[in-house]
Amino acid sequence: MSNLGPDGRVDAMKANGTRKRVLIADDQNTVLMLERMMLENAGYAVVVARNGAEAVDKAASERPDLILLDVTMPQMDGYDACRAIRARPETKAVPSSW
Repeated sequence: MSNLGPDGRVDAMKANGTRKRVLIADDQNTVLMLERMMLENAGYAVVVARNGAEAVDKAASERPDLILLDVTMPQMDGYDACRAIRARPETKAVPSSW
């Protein structure tokens, strides 16, 4: 099964017709704005966290399909947030990157 839509871009829709959800975590508003704009323009639903601790909480509550983390954030950096997300049974299989 291909992940490409009819226009050749990555398909942002799930099989049930809902948009795939991406959690982005960054403490820089400009970065968040740009990432959100690019992902929404590609058809994804976007969930925003402003630090690592918030990303861990939102990963559990929002159930994203992908998690993108900044490395340096207040309260909890991206590395620790990624470890915490992967340690939880409900989020350990969600692909994540920083």
